[in-house]
Amino acid sequence: PTHNPYKLGYSPGGSSGGSSAAVASGMVPIAHGNDGGGSVRIPAAFCGVVGFKPGFGSIPLEGALPLSWTCDHAGPLTRTVQDDVWIDAAMRGLTASPITRGDLSGLKLVVAETVVFDDAEAGVVSAFEQALERLSAAGAKITRRVFPVFADVFALAARQTLKGFGQCRFGLQLQNRVEAGEYPQALFGQVFVAIILPQLALNQIQKARIGAVGQTAA
Repeated sequence: PTHNPYKLGYSPGGSSGGSSAAVASGMVPIAHGNDGGGSVRIPAAFCGVVGFKPGFGSIPLEGALPLSWTCDHAGPLTRTVQDDVWIDAAMRGLTASPITRGDLSGLKLVVAETVVFDDAEAGVVSAFEQALERLSAAGAKITRRVFPVFADVFALAARQTLKGFGQCRFGLQLQNRVEAGEYPQALFGQVFVAIILPQLALNQIQKARIGAVGQTAA
């Protein structure tokens, strides 16, 4: 397995982790990743590099292994933001990037304080806070908010088993609470795409594999 180059034996971030580890270790200056639910951004965060998930359809996916045609994105992994800007333009077939350095004055950012910092290591939290301080110094307006719905969703998911169609049962519970007006409608769609649908697809793939093995053995 691929190791995190900053601490051997630790994960480089899962899917596309090999790409992020290669960039972080200096093996290559840039690498390609596929992001459906975080598989460019998560390994970038784990390995301390820059990962960018571009707008859907902005980069061609020909030759990429399809996982979810509504979620798949191709994106670059690099060591700097400027490199990401240049490589993103190249992946779009452009000779120059339309992206320019912007003014952060007045930009509003919300930091969620529910669930996302649970069990976070002190070093991670410190680095995050330093990044917020730099954004604030550049003019961004940062507020912190508690989102009880995050805790509710995680609690519901924790009570479900990944066996069979446990995620489907979780989806029905969440849908009922959305229809009752407890949660915004958009939440169900986001959770369905990010959690429930992939699990249902994996269940079907696993069943197909088991069936294929059984036929081969017969």
